[in-house]
Amino acid sequence: MRKLLLNNWQLKLLSLVLAFLFSSYIYRFGEYQVTASLVMPVEVRNLSSELAFLDEPKDAVGLSIAGNLQQINSLKKMDLRAVLDLKGINSPGVYTIQLELPDLPELRVAGAFPSLQVRLTKKASITLPIEVTHRGELPEGYVLSGEGLSPTKAEVVGPEELVKKAKYIVATINLSGHYTRISQSVELAAYAEDYEPMSRSIISVSPPMARYTADVSAVANVRVVSVRPDLTGGDPKPGYYVKEVTITPAQVLFPTEVYRAHPLKYVTTGPVGLAGRDKSFAVDVPIEYGFKTPEGLPDKVQVRVVLAKLEAQEDEVINAAVVLSNTNEAYQYVAQPPTVVVQSPELPGLSVVERAQIDVRVDVAGLKPGVYRLVPLVLLPAGIHEFLVIPEVIEVSVQEKG
Repeated sequence: MRKLLLNNWQLKLLSLVLAFLFSSYIYRFGEYQVTASLVMPVEVRNLSSELAFLDEPKDAVGLSIAGNLQQINSLKKMDLRAVLDLKGINSPGVYTIQLELPDLPELRVAGAFPSLQVRLTKKASITLPIEVTHRGELPEGYVLSGEGLSPTKAEVVGPEELVKKAKYIVATINLSGHYTRISQSVELAAYAEDYEPMSRSIISVSPPMARYTADVSAVANVRVVSVRPDLTGGDPKPGYYVKEVTITPAQVLFPTEVYRAHPLKYVTTGPVGLAGRDKSFAVDVPIEYGFKTPEGLPDKVQVRVVLAKLEAQEDEVINAAVVLSNTNEAYQYVAQPPTVVVQSPELPGLSVVERAQIDVRVDVAGLKPGVYRLVPLVLLPAGIHEFLVIPEVIEVSVQEKG
């Protein structure tokens, strides 16, 4: 038997190779039919100028196509789009619309043609003044003046039900690193009551940008002191975290004689109550100078806090206080935010005692007065292997005690 198998083995091997090559050719270039999945972007056409989407439709759709391998591979390299054609729809309502697919020569759609359900409502708009908020800080010794914005008003456009909720249009300016005059285009964003961000996918601002100008100059006879929010007033509702904080004004100017008596790098606000909150908000809070407020200095600022919800189950997240270790008694420290969110799918398996062992620490050993962005160390009980910390960086401000 062995001799029979090995007899003319070269010819037999050649036959196998030829059979394989022939079958591969038939598979790739012949009429052999295969089925494959294709993801195709969706393009919206002919939406009435009087209507708007109440929910943003899907931006892509999947379908199954059948053909030979060469045809399918060629198709995947083409820029093809499925069309959601709304021609003839002139009144609000819920519609199920079959997508229009491009010509697929020598190919066919396997199964039903894809369709999308859309909710259309009356389009509306509202004109609101544009507010300017600041993010970051100017370099030490520099001050902002002569702010200008063009235009000063803009329209919020979108579905009537949502446009009615629009209360603010905000231009956020990043001041960090500016030593000279600022002249830049800035994106405009719409906010609902309590500065809740509105969905940019179905709400638009027209015009979408504004031109911002301001003078930045070194100052004499005054010292620029930054204002920092005190976010120690409790924790947001479980599953929510502080995404953004802006302060207006973000700086105060100490006259030279005041600064000599109180050489502060920053002042803090009164506590901003976060306890149990699950919506963004804005609140006026006093400035805690630590001494009698000099005449001419502001006694309060507006703090705007944007909260965001984690895409996780409530029992998979925990709010943990940030602990500063190796502090120096000669300095005072402010950590922002004072709490972080620890998220892990393994948290539900922990006991109450084990959850209490979660510790978030920032080592401040050797830090001199200034502002630092530091990555916290998270200590977790055994059994936690996968976790996420939000935010990933803590801002720590250090200054000498008065």
